[in-house]
Amino acid sequence: MPDPHLTPDPFAAALAKLRPAPAAIEKPAFLYLAGQASRDGIVRRWKVAAAIAAFALVVSWAVGYVLCSDLQHRAAVAEEQLRAIAVMPPLTEPPAPVVSQPPYPVPAPPPAPAPVPYYDPDPTPQELADALRQRNDILTAGLTLLPAARPPDRPAPNDIRHLLPGGVFAAPRMEPKSKDE
Repeated sequence: MPDPHLTPDPFAAALAKLRPAPAAIEKPAFLYLAGQASRDGIVRRWKVAAAIAAFALVVSWAVGYVLCSDLQHRAAVAEEQLRAIAVMPPLTEPPAPVVSQPPYPVPAPPPAPAPVPYYDPDPTPQELADALRQRNDILTAGLTLLPAARPPDRPAPNDIRHLLPGGVFAAPRMEPKSKDE
């Protein structure tokens, strides 16, 4: 119940009678307009890309036309020159060049030396049989059957095996690394 001691305020009473107006923005229409606004940027980019591609196509056609017309012009000029050459009388043969003999005798070049092979020649069948027999003996009895390695009396030229220190089958000695290294 209203208080009888309070006088009602006419302004407050008028405000109390007011009702809020319905929203002027409709959700579907708002979303449709937002979609249109976002699409405009994408469409603008595609239009620019299509315009650049069309311009490049027109320029390439123009360059191709200019180059083709230049080639056609050059071909026509070359054809005219060939026709002019075909009409010309044949040239007389030039005189043969005079070859003079040198005032001194020219020695013949020395014969080329025989090539020195850088590899060992192929083994004979007997050497192959001996090597296989020795391999089988070593596999059967052990490494004690191998002959002792000794340096050859005179190394063959271009034979790398004889350049190793210690002999034919020797390898460089490996020193154990200390803990300091």
